[in-house]
Amino acid sequence: MNPTRTINPIHFGDLSPERFEDMCLNMILKYKDWHHITHPGRLGSDGGKDIKAEYYEEGIKFKWVFQCKRYKKIAFNVLKKEIDNFVEKNEEIPDSYVLMLGCNISMQNEEKIKAYAKSKGLEDTLIWGASYMEAILYAKCPELLFIFFGIDVLRRRAINVAKIKRRLSLKKKVESLIEPYFADERLKKDVIIHDINRDIYPSLDNTLGISPWLRLGYYGLYFKGISFCLSDIVYILFVRYCLYSCQLKNS
Repeated sequence: MNPTRTINPIHFGDLSPERFEDMCLNMILKYKDWHHITHPGRLGSDGGKDIKAEYYEEGIKFKWVFQCKRYKKIAFNVLKKEIDNFVEKNEEIPDSYVLMLGCNISMQNEEKIKAYAKSKGLEDTLIWGASYMEAILYAKCPELLFIFFGIDVLRRRAINVAKIKRRLSLKKKVESLIEPYFADERLKKDVIIHDINRDIYPSLDNTLGISPWLRLGYYGLYFKGISFCLSDIVYILFVRYCLYSCQLKNS
């Protein structure tokens, strides 16, 4: 069994504040079918509006404001100051106010900051923590993972797709070769399986360990190879294509 491969969480803190904003802008561009989007944060003195976006729904215009904060950790009081600063510098309240954070935030602090923002007139406040941002990147913006972090998810996906196609092609080939032999149900119960590198059958092999020669029943094909069983009911063994050869006793 192959070990599970794990990938460490993305370190948003490795980006400069400017590059973090650039990444957020690219994520936002893919989030909705925006009618208009601007990035005043790049110019400074943005009044807490790093990115502004507008879209129309049934003829009604909705305005969103995004603040991008590349914090490594966050406390309620820090976010509270961000809310105060935004409300103080902006007379117009957006339909949705989004905080995009480079760290995670506890559920308790998230609920507290949403309640505080609502008390300041921000009815719809969204907080995108690091784990949510990472999920969006992997699910909807894999190309950004490569641009900003050098993680080539698209190449991995292409390799996996190629593997699946190859296995399906092999399955068809193997099926066309062996299925005709098993038209007679009786033959399915009398199949000899051996390591493809062992060719001394029926001579005895004195090698210690499990015998390389097995007499089993053919069960069927699946996406990784051929499956066999001890009986018509007990399903126990999986054999990958090309690793073992099948020898039919009556052939």
